[in-house]
Amino acid sequence: MRDHGGTIVNISAPFEAKGIAMQAHVGAAKAGVDSLTRTCAVEWGPYGIRVNAVAPGAIGDTEGMRRFSASVTGGDERPKNPLGMIGHGADIGMFVLFLCTPAARLVSGQVVAVDGAGATDQLKLGLGRM
Repeated sequence: MRDHGGTIVNISAPFEAKGIAMQAHVGAAKAGVDSLTRTCAVEWGPYGIRVNAVAPGAIGDTEGMRRFSASVTGGDERPKNPLGMIGHGADIGMFVLFLCTPAARLVSGQVVAVDGAGATDQLKLGLGRM
């Protein structure tokens, strides 16, 4: 990559900066991934290497959803993120693909939550459409 540049996309989680019960190991590991992503972007940028991370939110049919589905949906079937959607693996795949295209040529050093604004919504009021 040093000779011809390239793109690295790490997979993180959208809760590294929050306290999540029973997930200390994940939060600590993902904070490390996020720091590594930003540091490598700075160090490797001069070689034409872009480094980013994707932090998926609730993705259906995954181990995380099987373990934590009640906390993701709040006990009803509607997810608690503002978009009210459960993601698909393809949502993450398409975003990773975008990061690897020339359309993202100036994007580097970013950790992007792909979670329906779930990590951004601090109050979790569940306003629905107004």
